[in-house]
Amino acid sequence: MKMRLTASCRQLLRRASLPLLLYVLVSFVRKIYQSRKGWKLIHGLEDKRMAKIKKTLPKRFGMYPSSLWTPLLPIFLNGWLNMFYVMLLKKVIQDRFRREEIERPDGGVVSVDWLSGWGQESLPENAPLLLVLTTITGKSSDHSIWLRAAAQRGYRVCVFHRRGHDLPLKTPRFNIMGCADDAHAQVSYVRSKYNKSEFVAMAGLSAGSGLLITYLGRYAEETPVQAACCLCPAYEMNIWKMLDDKYPRVASHMLESVRNQWVRDNSDMLHSHDSKAAKAVERATSLSDFVEAHAPFTGDGDYSGWLVRSNPMKHFQKVHKRTKTSQQQITVHEPSAITFMNHHP
Repeated sequence: MKMRLTASCRQLLRRASLPLLLYVLVSFVRKIYQSRKGWKLIHGLEDKRMAKIKKTLPKRFGMYPSSLWTPLLPIFLNGWLNMFYVMLLKKVIQDRFRREEIERPDGGVVSVDWLSGWGQESLPENAPLLLVLTTITGKSSDHSIWLRAAAQRGYRVCVFHRRGHDLPLKTPRFNIMGCADDAHAQVSYVRSKYNKSEFVAMAGLSAGSGLLITYLGRYAEETPVQAACCLCPAYEMNIWKMLDDKYPRVASHMLESVRNQWVRDNSDMLHSHDSKAAKAVERATSLSDFVEAHAPFTGDGDYSGWLVRSNPMKHFQKVHKRTKTSQQQITVHEPSAITFMNHHP
């Protein structure tokens, strides 16, 4: 009986192998073909501003260079493979950064990490600036791959670290979405250091895109940022519940990551500030529960107060484009140039 079952399994595998191989090959070729066509607009097909931006881009913009074909071919098959491939590269490719810390009025600390090497030290004073807002528990070295690409295009690159992001938490205050006031202090610091820079761009990665929108909305009339890009945007507050329900394993991993980032080594300090809230974040069993429980540590009062100040959807309509001339400053009351690129699987 066992031999018959084994023979049947082998026969089934032989019959299925050819269709499966054909499916993989077709998918493989299709992905390569799509990658060589470059980028395409998915949302906002009727948006005149996006159409204008698209017309100004080079014809081959967004194509993978031939030299990158070989190492990138495995990621074309599936979005999850893409993600795991990048996670692997993050562990292998890590650059050096020069850190400058900024102390906030309440004693909290944030930082600006400057990319080292890649021609950064020889850039002219007026080189364009790229300000990067990292992921929910990310750090500078996690993004070395594409920071290098920006540096090779002449940008002076820096990464903004929030409170507790690869930094010790100095006060019982942190915000899982980031604090717009802290971000503005970082932007002001960078701008004062390189006040001759002719162009200032900002990029938000995943949850960092939420802080980008909140910051640009709340400081619409003051920010020097002229263009912004949301990469893998995750800025709607219902995303936490969606992750809990749709991707429980991913949500569980993120829950442990945020708890390790802000709670594990700061338990005593958090308990001294608000014991009830500290117990709630320690005992949270879902990502959405943690997000709601951490509100007393954000400086915004309760959860509803935090949503008012930190929910990007409350601020995106206030985003304006600020342009400069040599004689005067003109604020143009229209949404600024913001690009959304979604690469989540």
